Amino acid sequence: MRHPKKCRKILEMGDKANLDRISSLPDELLANVLSFLPTLSAVRTSILSSRWRYLFTLTRNLSFNDLEYFGRPSLAKHEERKMSFERFVYGVLALHRISTIHKFSRKLRRTFNYNCPHLLLWIAAAILKGVQHLDLCIGDHPNALPSCIFDCQTLTVLEVFTHPYDFSVPGLVCLPNLRTLKLHNIRILDGDAVNRFFVGCTQLKELYLHHCEFTTDHVRVSATVLRNLSIFSCSGHLVIDAPKLANLLHVCTPSFDGVGVKNLRSLLSVELCPLLTSKPPQVLHDIIRSANNARELILKHGAVQLLTVIGNNPIPTYSKLERLLLGDCCCDTWKYLMVWLENSPQLGTIIFENVSYVFLGIVNWGFEFTRTLTTSHSFDLCSHCVYFTPLITQPPARTACG
Repeated sequence: MRHPKKCRKILEMGDKANLDRISSLPDELLANVLSFLPTLSAVRTSILSSRWRYLFTLTRNLSFNDLEYFGRPSLAKHEERKMSFERFVYGVLALHRISTIHKFSRKLRRTFNYNCPHLLLWIAAAILKGVQHLDLCIGDHPNALPSCIFDCQTLTVLEVFTHPYDFSVPGLVCLPNLRTLKLHNIRILDGDAVNRFFVGCTQLKELYLHHCEFTTDHVRVSATVLRNLSIFSCSGHLVIDAPKLANLLHVCTPSFDGVGVKNLRSLLSVELCPLLTSKPPQVLHDIIRSANNARELILKHGAVQLLTVIGNNPIPTYSKLERLLLGDCCCDTWKYLMVWLENSPQLGTIIFENVSYVFLGIVNWGFEFTRTLTTSHSFDLCSHCVYFTPLITQPPARTACG
């Protein structure tokens, strides 16, 4: 028979193991955890107990996704479900108890065209609470965005994802704290609107343009502090002057060749990728010849042919280039790559991505020039790429390719 004191100790240990330690955490910490969940999931925690009933009203992130709310509704209940979702959003905004919002995300399906007053009120409510990150994904026929967005002093990140939409800019734009801007499927008809917008974004450091159309005359925009720029299949007549640009990604197709980049003296990394084309667009020629201070150069798909085209002409000296990645190499690539090697004294690593065995077969890996290049320890062949490192003093360790 066990001693009474030992039995009592075992029972106490069992009670401690069954304690609800999560619910004993302070409200601020629990609200911070709920902020990482979609708002619908955060609201659902209110049924756990009276302790959790109103914790969702303290979250700093609000995310409304009608697809998550409805699942995949039938057309028969379209209007009924839409009204239910509108009541849900208004209810959360009305019960929200903290004075500031870090992120407000609203994603509406293409099949749900909500009335303009609802959309504007939801955005305005977030701006009144000092929102910092505004993520808007709206439907087929969006109305004009409220002008209060373009005069939000607290906004640091703005994302607008929509289906072809004419982006109208008010007379005055003042976004002094905007750091990141992402625009998808935006059509800008007025060149003055482009200038006004970027003039008002004095601290813009990251810019993403996805399938945007600039149906204007030739417009040159100055982005004095821009550091990262990504351009995906954009068209029109727009030139971005970015004297402090460090990273550039430019993806384009034959029908999308209009957005250019100037003043690339500070560029560190550049990635060029012309899709579905046998001839790289002229804008890529201009970029690669101007980016002679870059430390990393990535040429994918048809961009590899820039080696061939530029190799026929005098090319600048890439005095700081350290890493070169080439995708989908052809038979002529190696011939013109030699010219690049001679004009890149600091080049330390070459990566051949999606390289064919035919290309490997025609390469004479035993060549010599100003530096010692060997193959015993300098490259690693796997299913999709080859790492080839010019060696100066001693061979580096083999690189594991994931």
